[in-house]
Amino acid sequence: MSRALARLIPFYDYEEAEFFCSDGASPEVAAKRRGGFFQLADLYQQRFAKTRCMTSEVSDGISDLQFTQSYRVPSSTAGWCARI
Repeated sequence: MSRALARLIPFYDYEEAEFFCSDGASPEVAAKRRGGFFQLADLYQQRFAKTRCMTSEVSDGISDLQFTQSYRVPSSTAGWCARI
């Protein structure tokens, strides 16, 4: 039943222009969010590069990692976040 209900809900995926103001935030707030997001993304890429590499090496064989990689962000933003 849940799958049938899920088919009735339209799919949507935010692009970068919509991502930081999807709740109707002002352009100023969206700009601050964008800056903070990329600052945090850069920090994580530097600080956790080894962890990210090791995770990608073993994730095919560990179902829990596959699950958390798929569902750690809302589906409407997952596509955009994966491209970062």
